[in-house]
Amino acid sequence: MDQGISSQYLADIEASVRRLSAEFILSASVDPWGPELLKAYGAVRDAIKQPIAEDAAERLLPRFEQEFRDQLLGAYNVALMKYEYHATAQLGDSIDWETFLAFPEFLYIPDFLRLALVEYDHCGFGRHSEGEERVVFVGGGSFPVTPIAFVLLHAAHRAGSLDLIRDILFCDWSDQAAAALREQLRPLIGAGLFSGLSLQVLDRDASCIAAAEAVIRQLGLSDFVSYQMVDIAAYQLSSSVRALVFAASIPDKRSIIPALYPQCLAYAPVRLVFRTVPEKSLRSLLYEPLPVSFFDQLKQACPRLSVLRETPPDARGVITTTTISVEVR
Repeated sequence: MDQGISSQYLADIEASVRRLSAEFILSASVDPWGPELLKAYGAVRDAIKQPIAEDAAERLLPRFEQEFRDQLLGAYNVALMKYEYHATAQLGDSIDWETFLAFPEFLYIPDFLRLALVEYDHCGFGRHSEGEERVVFVGGGSFPVTPIAFVLLHAAHRAGSLDLIRDILFCDWSDQAAAALREQLRPLIGAGLFSGLSLQVLDRDASCIAAAEAVIRQLGLSDFVSYQMVDIAAYQLSSSVRALVFAASIPDKRSIIPALYPQCLAYAPVRLVFRTVPEKSLRSLLYEPLPVSFFDQLKQACPRLSVLRETPPDARGVITTTTISVEVR
């Protein structure tokens, strides 16, 4: 353990996270639809995302009791829902592809495209010579930016422009990069390239599904993206599913994986793709870490489950989460 990390340094970080979290939790409980919630969310998110050494995080995390973590996570889920409703309301009934390709700042579309591209790579498309690629998203939300991103990326894959889009997304972002990305994405729309990919999104909230389906209809994607109101624990897998992609905010993934294993075994090979965070980071206050060691421990109960890839946060901080994929063969 790094003896150079002072107790005062740790105490200052803890005090800052607790103070900002208290303001955030209060905003979520008193006025969840008020203007202060997203501001408070941004402040606590920045505090939790700050880069600190693993040794410091390892010493800090035990100081945050479970009650604090539960309250913070509850406030986070409220803020996430409000953000997505805010995004949908900002667009109203006017969303079309040109609006989407304008990359409205409040939608963070390039960020979601980068995250979706990493997850798309982990899904391993092209492994099957026949039939469509069917992917299930677990956790949808009210603004379906990730399913839209997957449709565009798959079209780019079919058009042979995916590597160029990758280069643009991970270059130094600028107005010129945004224009170059639009130039690559625009020809994919209406070119008949969306077929071959079927996305099913699972969510437990009827209002979220209704809002997301409205966006999907306005963009003409209803033939490619569908919704089902169901908890993942009650979901019935089918033979056509190639991969399941889990939102970072889905709770209790460590118990979901063994429960899904028998179904995945029946329809193998099936990939499971997770967006997660390092165990020794403050972001584990909001997201459940899924380290490779966890999957190693599952081998006795799930012997045909293997870790395929782990993509850590990139060195420049463009992506701050870890993506890990496993496959049941």
